[in-house]
Amino acid sequence: MATLLFAIISLLYASVGQAGGTAFVSLMAFLGMSSTEMRPTALGLNIVVATYSTWLFNRNKVVDWAILRPLLFSSVPASLAGGLIVLEDHMYKTLTGLVLLLTSAMMIMQRRRAADRLCETSLTASVSIGAALGLISGLTGVGGGVFLAPTLITLN
Repeated sequence: MATLLFAIISLLYASVGQAGGTAFVSLMAFLGMSSTEMRPTALGLNIVVATYSTWLFNRNKVVDWAILRPLLFSSVPASLAGGLIVLEDHMYKTLTGLVLLLTSAMMIMQRRRAADRLCETSLTASVSIGAALGLISGLTGVGGGVFLAPTLITLN
């Protein structure tokens, strides 16, 4: 049953360009998995689903590689570094919950922002954003899309 739920989550999230890390972590928490199992499992699933989603969107010519490339070059190694840091169960759950609440708040506060204002970011800013989001992704196992989407909305 869990495998079917993971497949459904993957399909739904990939259809909108996300990987499903938040849903994977939530499902695993409901299944009673420990954080030492949740984080690497969620990261592994995120890699598979995000790769497929990126391939799908790239095939339809909607991926802007000029914007994505600096984020990828900094976020991937930072995510690996974050994934190597082992947090205690209580600290992991607290950090993951706080980060997801902050992300939700950012999305709610920015939803009415005018779409015609554009924020230009430098290469240094893009690399820094990628590294920070990658580190948080690696620490929590949630994946970067849930953090990148509100960041892009905030930057318009």
